[in-house]
Formats: sequence, structure tokens, C-alpha cells
Amino acid sequence: MKISLEAVLLDSAGSVIALVQPPAERALRAAAARALRRDMPQIERAAFLTEPRQGEDVRVEPPDGAFDADVLRCAGYAQALWRGETGKCLVMAACGGLSEALPVVADPAQGTASAVMPLPEDARALPWAYRAAFAGGVWYVIEDGADEALLRRAVQAEPDAPLVGAAFFDRGTGAIRPVVFLRASGEYRELRSSAAGSAAAAMMRASELRDGITEIGVGQRGGNLEVGVRTEGGRVTGLSVGGPVRQLETVRFFVDEEPDGRENV
Repeated sequence: MKISLEAVLLDSAGSVIALVQPPAERALRAAAARALRRDMPQIERAAFLTEPRQGEDVRVEPPDGAFDADVLRCAGYAQALWRGETGKCLVMAACGGLSEALPVVADPAQGTASAVMPLPEDARALPWAYRAAFAGGVWYVIEDGADEALLRRAVQAEPDAPLVGAAFFDRGTGAIRPVVFLRASGEYRELRSSAAGSAAAAMMRASELRDGITEIGVGQRGGNLEVGVRTEGGRVTGLSVGGPVRQLETVRFFVDEEPDGRENV
């Protein structure tokens, strides 16, 4: 049976993210995400809009159920557009398995969105990288060039993480090249931008500065993201990530499902 679905495409600092409109049954989500990337290779990530819970303006679920800060920013921005907002506004957005909504400040007039990020469960410097374990995956900031062997080392060190990212960091320019390993598919994917990778790189830089609130720009292939880092007593106590977002278009796509419920994509 062929199922028709609709998705809104947004550009988040150069990364194209698809928000699939309901209804999209949970059993179809992995197939729908694959179908989107198959038909529109420019799409880096897909997520699914679901019914908001109490205290939420919008809720979005990535296929693996993990938190994704770029998806969160896009969902908040899209909700602001759907509400008819024309200037800066606050949207309470929820993503993945987080227990509570997070504030997203969206500004359709300026084409920007900034979101509070959950603090990492663990963040520390290693002899060969800086490691930050976020709710949606573990990121390593690697400074010694784009060493793919170090990315494989990071993947091997995190056998239970659904996503392992490497932010190859150029200290001279303050830019990163984000690459992720997706365990469910065994796929390596280079991203045009990454909020989590940017946050990890900014945290590493903030650890070298005095306590306080620091705004750190992180360049990447798709555009710049601004990371706000608050440190107290040498510890990170607050994180936010902001940058450009714009709506591209709404597309219709199809997912094939066999009558017995097995995916056929």
C-alpha cells in the first residue's frame, strides 16, 4: 500500500531539515525518513510532528527518538510561522525523549531561531579530544586536522551511543567540520552544520576562559551558529544555540508499506 505524507523543509544554517506533518505512524517513521533522503538527497535529517503535550506549543520526534537541537530550532521557527508571528516570539518546543519543553526564541522577520540546550551528561578533555555526551549523542571535538582514524576511535569508544559525532575544529578560524556516525544504519554522514557539534566546540573554548556568559561564533560549511555558554566555578551551567533558519517549501512524498505492516522502502 502506498501512503502519502507531507513535509515542510527548512534550512538551518545550511542543513536542510524535513518536518513531516501528521499523521505518520511510528512504525513508518524510519521508512519515511529513508524515502525523503532517497528522493531528496539534500535533506540531512527528518523528524515527525506529533501532538503537543501540556506546556508545549510544538512537539517533534526524530526517527530514533533522540534529542536533536537543530530539529528543535526548526520546529520552534516553523511554529512561529504557523501562528502568524512577524517578529521575535517565544515558542515552547519539545523534541525526542526530553521530559520537558525548551524555550525557542524565533524571529521570522530576521530569519533566526535560538534554543536552550540541555546540559551534557558529561563533558571533559581527553588527551586526544574534548568529549561532550549530550542527550542525543556523544560529540568529540578533534583539533589535529580531519583525522578519520580519530573518528573511528570515537565510534569504538561509544558502543551504546545512537549517534557519535566528530567536530573537526580549526582553532585558527574557529570553524568546525561536523561528521556523524549513525549506529542504526551504520552510516557516516558529513553535515553542513550542527548545533550539538557547535556547542561541544564552544564548551571546549569556554573552558579556557574566565567564568561568566560568553557568546562564541562557530563557523561551518553551511553557515555560522552562535553558542551562548555560561560557566560558574569552571563548570558549564547554561547553553544556548542560535542562528539562521528559513522555510524552503512543502513537499509531498510516498512511502510503500506491505499489507502485513513490513516496511518496503
